[in-house]
Parts: sequence; C-alpha cells; structure tokens
Amino acid sequence: MAESNVAGKIELASDSQQSTTRSKAEIQAWMITHLEEALELDPGELRADESFDRYGLDSTEAVNLMSSLEDWLGVELEPNLPYEYPTIDELAEHLAAGGTGG
Repeated sequence: MAESNVAGKIELASDSQQSTTRSKAEIQAWMITHLEEALELDPGELRADESFDRYGLDSTEAVNLMSSLEDWLGVELEPNLPYEYPTIDELAEHLAAGGTGG
C-alpha cells in the first residue's frame, strides 16, 4: 500500500482501490455527516471539537465509524483511533497527516 502526505492531505492507494486524497476539512465534513446520521443528531448539532463521548459514541459505533472511514478513504485503519484521537478535529487532523494507526 502506498501512502504519502502532501500539504496536509492524505493520499492512499491499495492494489484494489484507486488513490484517494482527502484534506482535514473533507474528512471532518464526512465524519460529521456520518455521525449525525448514525447517532440521530440534528444537522449542525455535532461539533468537531467536542469529544465523541459527549455524543454517545459507543464501542460498536466507533468500530462502524472506522469501517466506513476505511471504505471511504481506501485504507485500513486501527479500530481504536477514536479513543486515541477523541474528537472529530483530532482524528481528521491525524488522518489528513497520513496517520492510519495510533
């Protein structure tokens, strides 16, 4: 798997998927939309600087989030990332910088 970080964006490629480049802002927007739907929150209710715990993200939903992010980004992610980077802002920054593990 190829991975590089160019100007705050994550670029990922695997043998079976095309390269995907996502900025921190794109990752944040995707996570906000995904979590608002999954946690049945009103649009705009979720804040990127608030802890996942504040919104009731349990371990099952955290695993689902990582699985969906893997599909969207086209890269394998560690399932414990929401615990190591406990806000959307922190997790998006980590992923945009090319991080996939803890």
